[in-house]
Amino acid sequence: MRRLDEYAPMSPSSQAFLVLQLRASGEPLLPNLKSLTLTDIPEDIVPFIPLFLSPRTTSIDLGFGLDFPEMVAASVVTTLPTLCPNLQSISIDSMPIGLTITTAVSEFLLVTNRNTLQEFNVCSPLTEEASQVVFKLPGLRELRVRIDRPGSLPTLVLPNLTEIGLVYDHDHGWLQGFRGATLGKLASLNRGLPRSI
Repeated sequence: MRRLDEYAPMSPSSQAFLVLQLRASGEPLLPNLKSLTLTDIPEDIVPFIPLFLSPRTTSIDLGFGLDFPEMVAASVVTTLPTLCPNLQSISIDSMPIGLTITTAVSEFLLVTNRNTLQEFNVCSPLTEEASQVVFKLPGLRELRVRIDRPGSLPTLVLPNLTEIGLVYDHDHGWLQGFRGATLGKLASLNRGLPRSI
């Protein structure tokens, strides 16, 4: 299996996943899975998400929901770079907002393979260190992120970026990041609420 998409709440019980986990015995359940899409993820299924991931997984699209517990969502985000070292695309819709999520998403950016990441669509605030990283990823083609600090963005050096979406609730200081920016392929700029948040 190369692709798994689940758009409705997952119906198997956590007991069913426990059986699958025992069968996998420490190995990925789907070792050739390239793409994983899960929306409306129930909290009791979260511990089993790593069963589906492997070093061959390059695209992940998750939907937690705004009222999802921060610690649970953060625990998934922090494991992704280890389980999927060649991740090319990460999208997480409706992330809860809080310090735990900011830390988890920022850590994800700091340890992920920067040479393979092409799409980062996670509408979460970032630490200053992670902001410096994400706005200078050479292979990034698509970026959606939340800016929660007043002031300007770092100068954008994203030569392959074609689409950017920024959620920014403060003044227009974010525009300063475009002064002297390297954005030769940028075709779309969206300031507002990218995707569902």
